[in-house]
Amino acid sequence: MSPKHKKEKFPYYITFLLISGIFLVGSDELILSPLLPELVHDFKTTFSLASLSVSLYGLSIGLVVPFIAPYIDRIPRGRLMGLSLLGFAITTLLCASSPTIMFLLVTRFLSGLFAGIYIPSAYAYVGDHVPYQYRGRVMGIVLSGWSLALIVGIPLGAFIGEVLHWRWIFILIGIISVAVSFLTFSSVKTKLKEQQAIIQIEGFFKHLLLALKEKQVGILIFTTFCNMFGFYGIYTFIGTYIQKSYEVNISESGGIILFYGFGIALSPLTGLIVDRFGKKVSLTSAMFSLCLILVVIGTIKLSLLLLCILFVIWGALQSIVLTSISSLLTDQSSELRGRIMSLYSLATNLAVACGSFTMGIFYHTFGFHLIGIICGLVTGLGGVIFAISQLRIKIRRGSLA
Repeated sequence: MSPKHKKEKFPYYITFLLISGIFLVGSDELILSPLLPELVHDFKTTFSLASLSVSLYGLSIGLVVPFIAPYIDRIPRGRLMGLSLLGFAITTLLCASSPTIMFLLVTRFLSGLFAGIYIPSAYAYVGDHVPYQYRGRVMGIVLSGWSLALIVGIPLGAFIGEVLHWRWIFILIGIISVAVSFLTFSSVKTKLKEQQAIIQIEGFFKHLLLALKEKQVGILIFTTFCNMFGFYGIYTFIGTYIQKSYEVNISESGGIILFYGFGIALSPLTGLIVDRFGKKVSLTSAMFSLCLILVVIGTIKLSLLLLCILFVIWGALQSIVLTSISSLLTDQSSELRGRIMSLYSLATNLAVACGSFTMGIFYHTFGFHLIGIICGLVTGLGGVIFAISQLRIKIRRGSLA
């Protein structure tokens, strides 16, 4: 190791700024889920229209991420992260001031656009500027911002919405985002690499299609969509369901949902399970298990104790699926890894939009029970398609042998 590398220190401060940004945009994605009844009441609107406040945010992230990727190198990373987070802060504060439901939907869509610019910029910064010996560790910490949003952000948002008002959630996120954006401007100094930008822009969409055709990428992206559709389709309305079925307030429902976060937090243990049994076996088993759990959550009213235990199992199984899919995707092609992960992000956020929107219609018309069944079946479909693809590969290899 060279003397230069020996002197490199772990970038604690920059890592803190990056995980803070991911935590903020991640919390904002589902922060309204347990507060949808409040939106319906305040704006005198329908439940399905209120649920668009969740789906439009995810849709805008999903639309912008794959298309912004080849252009983010035209602006220095630090400046782009600061600008996008500042835009996110302004549009989030506009959400807090929404006089009508339509104004809220427009500002939520705009918030998602800025979040969709910030996310790949933050990931790219880690790959470009964090010392190699710390890169994997920093990326893992930054990605944990999403888990932190589920574990802390959404339950805390439910509590604030109960004690104060749902508008205060956006005010606080907006103010903190302004602070993080200015700290990013002042602390993250990067230089533009023009030649690199030209290389990445040329042939981007061609490579995106190539990535989709690479080995098992298409199957894994479909499995991702099914899993995320099932998750976001039921998670968006789980807070409202708990409040009505168990006669608890908003903050108490947020506390119950927190047990799902505890399951996600078991990722070090679930990672060992994936390594022990293999990514493909773990993914298939977890998808089928999630299918059953979502149907049970939707159709059977369990005691609060059993529901909390089931939420922990739900989170742990979801952790297994996410770990398996992300690991399998990154193994498909080192040359197209960035494009593959852009497809992964696109599938995830389109599932947010489709799941929360379509299930909002079903929830308003048929209730929560049908949502659990549909989300369970969609998740199971993903497991079936993936299992069939693996069986076909084994048969093909056997015939070649």
